[in-house]
Amino acid sequence: MTRPDDAVARYLRALDRLGAVVEAVPAERWDAPTPCSGWSARHLVGHLVDAQGQVLAMLAGEDPRAPVTGLEALGALAGRDRAGSWRRAHQAAVSALATATGRPADLDPDAVQALLPGVLALGGQLQASGMYGPPVPVPDDAPAQDRLLAALGRRPHGSPG
Repeated sequence: MTRPDDAVARYLRALDRLGAVVEAVPAERWDAPTPCSGWSARHLVGHLVDAQGQVLAMLAGEDPRAPVTGLEALGALAGRDRAGSWRRAHQAAVSALATATGRPADLDPDAVQALLPGVLALGGQLQASGMYGPPVPVPDDAPAQDRLLAALGRRPHGSPG
């Protein structure tokens, strides 16, 4: 059984890893496309900032907030200092951002193991949100990170297609 302290530590490690990716994005790559059709790395950081606000609202016991979905609004959330926006928001979504910046995803293995069962259990609910594509086929023996990315509608690095 996972203790709350373990979950928090895992989450913070995942945020640290994503922060390193965000900090390394060259200025010319912020408008590069992500696997999310029509989204750039800039839009993704805006989404991450918004999602972190949702997490903080839940932790504060507030009612769930609808996600920001307009690209202009997401770009505004990212702001001019995207890395600074990230640092203030402490957000997680390294797979799509890493893909947009030409870097392979390097997710925290503990976070992947913790997230994979829940993501798989959600099935089509993620796609129905409009924020994820349909699951991508991967072999049953694919690494856990590849299975997680595929379940989220992302093509794992090196997979066909």
